[in-house]
Amino acid sequence: LILDRRDDPALPSRGQLLRLDARMGSGLFGSTYDFARFEIAARHYQRLPWKHVLSLGGYVGTLFGRAPFFYRFYAADLSDLLPSRALELNLDHRRTHNLLGTSIKEFDKEDLAARIDVEYVLPLHRGVGGFRGIDAYAGLGLFFLADRETMRLGARGYTGLERLPVDLTFDFGVQADTALGVFKVGFSSLIGFLPDLGGDTR
Repeated sequence: LILDRRDDPALPSRGQLLRLDARMGSGLFGSTYDFARFEIAARHYQRLPWKHVLSLGGYVGTLFGRAPFFYRFYAADLSDLLPSRALELNLDHRRTHNLLGTSIKEFDKEDLAARIDVEYVLPLHRGVGGFRGIDAYAGLGLFFLADRETMRLGARGYTGLERLPVDLTFDFGVQADTALGVFKVGFSSLIGFLPDLGGDTR
């Protein structure tokens, strides 16, 4: 279910986008798995007086039951600093870079996920023809990834705020709306090819 009140689908400057997504499997319908996955994502776009754009976003995902591994939540679903999954498959073995040094490095395929972020957009060009618009952007966010057992009992071996499985994500770059589609080149794309920033990957 999608509610889209943005003024432009590719390079929005105002409005809101709300998306509710549910996926279910049951032996009653011939599935090998019995599970339910729910996701809520929302983003608000605000045009500033000097014509730049500020957007705030939030996301929450939860999974119940026994689901296929590709329906679980990965750090790559939440972090801009990891290559995105393709066709719902995790093609990169790395977990989050763990820039905050928390227990999130213990988690891989989980059933709880959340993210909040803010993005600042600087319009560089608006026109017609091959290039409808070009923007520069910078974003910063915080995301969460864990399982229910850990949330109930706490992460072993960690104290204080380290027990909270959260990490930072950020990105900046250029995006363009063209006759061939929307193209985005970000700093995080380069980070994705570098060794793990947080040290140990298990």
